[in-house]
Amino acid sequence: MGKLLFANRAAGLIVDAPDYEAMIGKINVMEFVAPESQADVLRDISQVAHGIDAYLVHYKLITETKREIWVECIAKKIPFGDTTTMLVSMRDITERKAGGRGTPAE
Repeated sequence: MGKLLFANRAAGLIVDAPDYEAMIGKINVMEFVAPESQADVLRDISQVAHGIDAYLVHYKLITETKREIWVECIAKKIPFGDTTTMLVSMRDITERKAGGRGTPAE
């Protein structure tokens, strides 16, 4: 669980990894998740694995350069080759969090 199977340039920029393609197949995405967000990520991975997906979540990540950032993610269970996996879209919301304009649930 958590093995990185694909990443695009935008994801690489978010996590300060200019050589993001070298990480594909070699790292577990949990390596980027801050300790205080790990339980939430594991809970949400389990939900998506059971088909409960397409809801927005916020997590704190630690980038390759050890910068703390906040991301907003949405995931969906998809077929991938002979198996299923999760497609995760994310965007950096660090500035929004710093400005205090989080969602009402936060």
